[in-house]
Amino acid sequence: MIDNGEDGIIVDAQMCEAYQAAELVLEGYSEVNNGVGQAYAIPVLTVGAHRLKAAEVSRSIKPDGSLVPVLDGYISVDTLRQAGVGPMGRTIHGAVLDRPYQLLPVEIIARGSERMQGAWNRVIFPDLVWPHGGTYPVYEHLKFLAQWGLNGGARGGAFKHADQIRMYMNDTIHRYPDTKILVVGKKILLDKLRESWIELDAMWLTAGGKEQMFQEILPSGIMIATPNVAKQQQVQTMSFDIIIMLEPDDLTKSSTTQIYKQLKKMKSRLKLAIYAEEDYISQSYVSTTHMNLLKINEYTVSQYVIYNPKNPRKELPRPYRRMVRPSIITQSASLHMTEMELEGERGEKGTPIPRREDRGQSIPSGLTPWPVPERHASVHMEQAQNTPILSEVVGIPASVSGSEPKSPFDLKLHSEIDSLFPLQPRSARGLDSSTTLFPTRGIVGDASEHRFTKRARLLENTTESSAEFVPFMNYWPTYDSMTASQTRWYFYWRGEVRGQRYPDTDLSYLFLYVYELINGIGWKEPLQGYHMMVDVWMAYRERHRKLTSHLLEWMTDFALVHQLPISLHDAFRYAPHELSGDLLEMELKYSFETEPLDIPLSLLLRLSDVDVSKSKFYTEGGEQSMKEYVPKVFALVDAYLAKQQGLRLIEMFYPGPMPEKERPLFQSAMYDESQHGRSVVIQVSRISEHVPLREFATQLIRLTENKLREKLNFKGRLRGIELESEIETLVSRYMDRMFMTTPVQERTGPAVVIDERKLAQLQQDSEFVRDILTVNLEEVEDAEFVVNHEDEGSQGADDGDEDTALCPNLSQHNLQGIEEAEVDGQPPESYITWDVTGLPEEWVEFADALSAIQLEAIYVLKEGHDLSGLQNIADEAGTMPELLLDDINQIAMDTLGDLMIDGEELTEEYVPMLAQLKKIIS
Repeated sequence: MIDNGEDGIIVDAQMCEAYQAAELVLEGYSEVNNGVGQAYAIPVLTVGAHRLKAAEVSRSIKPDGSLVPVLDGYISVDTLRQAGVGPMGRTIHGAVLDRPYQLLPVEIIARGSERMQGAWNRVIFPDLVWPHGGTYPVYEHLKFLAQWGLNGGARGGAFKHADQIRMYMNDTIHRYPDTKILVVGKKILLDKLRESWIELDAMWLTAGGKEQMFQEILPSGIMIATPNVAKQQQVQTMSFDIIIMLEPDDLTKSSTTQIYKQLKKMKSRLKLAIYAEEDYISQSYVSTTHMNLLKINEYTVSQYVIYNPKNPRKELPRPYRRMVRPSIITQSASLHMTEMELEGERGEKGTPIPRREDRGQSIPSGLTPWPVPERHASVHMEQAQNTPILSEVVGIPASVSGSEPKSPFDLKLHSEIDSLFPLQPRSARGLDSSTTLFPTRGIVGDASEHRFTKRARLLENTTESSAEFVPFMNYWPTYDSMTASQTRWYFYWRGEVRGQRYPDTDLSYLFLYVYELINGIGWKEPLQGYHMMVDVWMAYRERHRKLTSHLLEWMTDFALVHQLPISLHDAFRYAPHELSGDLLEMELKYSFETEPLDIPLSLLLRLSDVDVSKSKFYTEGGEQSMKEYVPKVFALVDAYLAKQQGLRLIEMFYPGPMPEKERPLFQSAMYDESQHGRSVVIQVSRISEHVPLREFATQLIRLTENKLREKLNFKGRLRGIELESEIETLVSRYMDRMFMTTPVQERTGPAVVIDERKLAQLQQDSEFVRDILTVNLEEVEDAEFVVNHEDEGSQGADDGDEDTALCPNLSQHNLQGIEEAEVDGQPPESYITWDVTGLPEEWVEFADALSAIQLEAIYVLKEGHDLSGLQNIADEAGTMPELLLDDINQIAMDTLGDLMIDGEELTEEYVPMLAQLKKIIS
C-alpha cells in the first residue's frame, strides 16, 4: 500500500499501474480555418505510448502528494519534475503549459528555434509531412503551404500549372465552403486561363477598368480579377482568406510601382504566387521585391516555400539543434522557455589574453545563491554532482541593519488568505542563507594607479584650516590634475566631510575622495570605509545625480572584496531606478526572499513588460493607489502560493541554477589592482530576464490596476489579462475586502492643466496648430457627439460591471462627425456613423470613447489614405496626424487591449470590425 499524502487517500500499487518514465515534448500542430492554417506549439506529456495534456497533469500535483493519477495508474511527482512539469499548469521554471505558442515560418521549416527551447527534451511536428515525389507537385505544394499558413508559391508559369492551380482551388472550396479566394493576373493571361478553368465555379471580373460593375460580392467562393478591377474600392475593402497572384514578377519588378503597392495593400490571411515561365524571379532585385511582398524575411524559408520544378527540394532541412555548452547561460526570448546553454564563439584571430594570476584570497559573494528548491532538486542533482566546489566555508550572513525601515504594510498574510480562499496546509519550507565563496582573480596594478595609491598614503592626514572653493572638472581626477588652489580646497573640503559636514563642491572632488576610500585611504577598518562611502553618497546624491550610478557599483565591489557583514539593500532601496546588471539582480533576490514579501512598485515595474506609469489611470490620480496595493497583492500571492503549493513566487518561477560570472572590480575608478585583483568570480541569477516571471508579474500588475480602476470608478478596463482563476479570485476578494469599509468618491475626471510654454513651442514648431486657444474643440465634440444609450444615471449602477452600462435595446451606435455642428449658420454636409450592432462589448466601449475627430480619422485610414489624408482633419483639431493616431491607440489599449493602428495603417485583423463605419452625405 502506498499513501499519496493527499486527503488520506491510499493507493494500492498492485491494483494500479505505476508509470516509471515520462517525457515532456513541445508539439507543433496546425489549426485550419477556411482553408488557411495557423501553426502553434504546445507542451505534451508522453507516458508510455500515450500523449497527455501536460497542463492537466500538472494541475493534479498537490503540495504534499507524492503520486499523481494518470490514465489507469499513477506516476510519481519526482518523475514529473524530472520531465520538467511543475504545479499549477506550469513547468518547473514557471512557463505556462496550456497556452499554444504561435510559430513563425522559419520555426516551422526548421522544426524548432532557440526561443522554442524549454523544460521539454525535444520539439516534434508529427503532422508535418514535406510533399515530394507526388504526381501533382504544385498542387501538393500549395496544399502544404495553406495547411501551415506559409506564404509562398511556385515557379514555372501560371498556364503551365493551370490544372494543378484549379485542382487546389476546387479542393479548398470543396473542403472549406466558406473560404474566400481572390485570383489576380493580367487580363490576357486570365482570358487564356478561362478556357482551362471553364468548369471552375468562380466570379470573373475581367471586363476591365472602371467600367466593371459589381452586381453582387459573394460572401465566399472564388473571385478572379485583373489588377485594374482589383484596385476598385469594393474589392480593396474586402478581406480574403487566400490571394493567388498569377505571374506577379511580370506585373511588377520593383517595390516602387503602383501595382506593387496595390498587391501589398490587399488583405488576406495567405498569399500565394505563381511566377512567370520567363523566370524573372531568378533576378536578385526582383526576388527581393517579391519576397518582401510575401513577407518572407529569411533566405532559408524562401528556398522551401517557393517550389522550383527544375530543382525541387526533396526534404526539409535538418531539424534545429541547440548547441550545449555549460559555460554560458542564456534565456529564450519570446516563448519564455527555460534557460538554455549555448556555446560561445571563440575568436580565431588576435593575441590571446594571458591567464590571470589567482591571488589566493577567498571572497564571499554578496550575490549568494539560493539552493535549488526541493521540488526542483532532482532535476539538477546530476549537474550539482559534477560541479566542483571551489570553497566550502561558513559564509557571512547578509544581515539586515537595524536602521532598515519596516515594511510599510502588515497584511497578516496567512490569516488573511485563510479567510479569503480555502487553502491546504503549507509544507515547511524556507530559503537557505548559506554563502558560497569564490577566489579573486587579478594582476599587478597599473603604474599610474599604483603611484596614485602611494601618494594618497603620503597625503592621507593632510588638512587645510580654510580655503576658497575653486571649480574643478576632470574625467579621472588625481592630485596631479589639480592646481595649488584646487588642492588647498580639496584638503579643506575633505576635512569637513570627515567631520560629517558636507559643503557644496564639484563632482571631481567627490570622485577623488571616493578613489581614496576605494584604495584604503582615510579609514582603519573596511566597515568604516564603506560607511564613509555611503555617507558621502547620501549627502551629495541629490546635488550630483551622476554620482549614484558609479557609487552603487563601487560600494558593491567594496563590500565584496572586504567580505563585509552588511546588507546592500540598505543602500539599494534609495535608488531602485538606478539599479542595473548585477545590482538589480541582487536587490530582486533580496526582495523575493523577504517574508512577508516586500517589494516596492518601483522595483516590480522593472519586471513588467508594460510601463504602467504611462497609463492614463496612473497619471490621472491612480499613482498612489498603485504604489500601495500592487506590492500588497504580490505579497498576498506569494504567501498564497507558499501555503497552497509549498512554493514561494521565486520558487514557482525558478530561474534555474546560477552560472558563474567574472565581475570586474571598481570599473571607471582610479583603482590599484595590486590590492584586490582585477575581478571577482560571483554567481548571479538573472531574475529580471526570466521571462515566465516577467509575464506573470506583468499580468498581476495589470490585474491589480483593473481592480483599482473598478473600485475608483475609473472608466475603461485593460484587456488580455491571463492568470490562473484562483489567483484572480484571490485578488478580487482581497480588493473587495480592502475597499469594503473605505468609501470611494465618484471620479469626476482629472483637472485640465495647460502648459503654456509647451503650447507656445508647439505653435512655433508646427504650422498645423492654429486657433487652439480660441476654439475649444473638445467642448464642441462633447456637445455634438451623439451616442444613443440610456440616461447617464443608469451608468455605473452596478459597481461590479467592468464596462459602461449600455441601453439594452441599442440597435445602432450613431457617432456623428464634427461636421454636424453648425458653423457660421451653415448646415452640415456629411457625418460619420458606425453601426456597432453585433460587435463585442469592448468594441462598443471603444466606439463610445472616440471623439468625432478620431472617428473621422479612422474612417480616412479605412478608405486607404495615409498620413497626408489626415492632414486636414489634424489641422481642424489643432494637432498633428501622428498625435491624433497616438490618441486613438491609447483609447484602443484601454478598451481593446491592443493597438488599432500599426504605423500608418489600421491593424489588419481589426479592419472587418469597421465594416459598418460609413460616411453619410446629407
